[in-house]
Amino acid sequence: MAASTLEELRKEMDVMIEIEKSLSAFYDKCADLFPEGGEFWSDMARDEQHHADVLRILAKATLKRARHFEVGKSFGSGSLATFLNQITANRDRLGSDPLKERDALMIAYHMEGTLVEQKYTEVLRTDKPEYMEALEKVVDETKIHKKKLVTRMKLLKK
Repeated sequence: MAASTLEELRKEMDVMIEIEKSLSAFYDKCADLFPEGGEFWSDMARDEQHHADVLRILAKATLKRARHFEVGKSFGSGSLATFLNQITANRDRLGSDPLKERDALMIAYHMEGTLVEQKYTEVLRTDKPEYMEALEKVVDETKIHKKKLVTRMKLLKK
């Protein structure tokens, strides 16, 4: 269902927060499984947790300052739930399949490249620049994550 009201948007944002937390858990698990890249993976996990925190603050702001927000393009709760389930499946796969770090990097690269991760700024509109800047920063950091993942893949290729 596409978000048509702020209440529906808040529900979608709750799932978006869970997505960021699940990505963080994926990266934490990678840090445990691949200790030689532990710092890299831990940094990625911290960033995702920060993204969840930013989204949580924005979701609360839509409750307290609703007049400053309007609904933008919706991902649809089904799409968000599917992506969340995929992240969970990928995290669970880390522990059961004998994956190499390069495999985990490829999985992470594809997760970071989803429309969900790239389009947060289209989900809601606001007349408060600080809120839009916070969302834009999350999207920018996601783009940086993709670059970091490619750099790490190249490093492991050597």
